[in-house]
Amino acid sequence: MLVSGLEIAALLFDLDNTLVDRDDAIRKLGRQMYTGIGVSDSSISEEGFVDEFFRIDAAGSIPDKRAQMTTVASELSTLLTDADQLFDWRNREYPTALVWDQSTRLTLDL
Repeated sequence: MLVSGLEIAALLFDLDNTLVDRDDAIRKLGRQMYTGIGVSDSSISEEGFVDEFFRIDAAGSIPDKRAQMTTVASELSTLLTDADQLFDWRNREYPTALVWDQSTRLTLDL
């Protein structure tokens, strides 16, 4: 198949938790947010924050990630409260939270 001048030999779809462990990535992203951005409520533990962050993520079913970050800021008392800034942070950090397992790496030759 030829698309925009590039020949495509294969097309892969990641239906969440197939090529990468999305659940693990979201938990890792929650830990990154807790330690990197921080919270104003000192009573919430890292584990509690991550569990609630995972719950708010709702298995990726919320299409508006900016609205999702608004919920994260209000329910989890993040020090950074601006939804646009949290959305930008999420977009920057999410790829770093993805972990490719060995079989996927070998298949994709990463």
